[in-house]
Amino acid sequence: MPHIIVEYTDNLGPGARIPALLKTINDTLIAQDGAFPIGGIRSRAFELHDSAWPMAQKMTRSCTSR
Repeated sequence: MPHIIVEYTDNLGPGARIPALLKTINDTLIAQDGAFPIGGIRSRAFELHDSAWPMAQKMTRSCTSR
């Protein structure tokens, strides 16, 4: 059974369209011709706050400074 967990930082805001992302993931898994039982598909998203946010900022800066 696929369990999809999306973690994102709160600086993304509503433009990230997390519900639409989860729906797309679910629709894609359901469309796999029965490879996954529909009742077993689980997807959820967690918005990260506080200490995780500065780490994401540092990672973004280090990746774009190359």
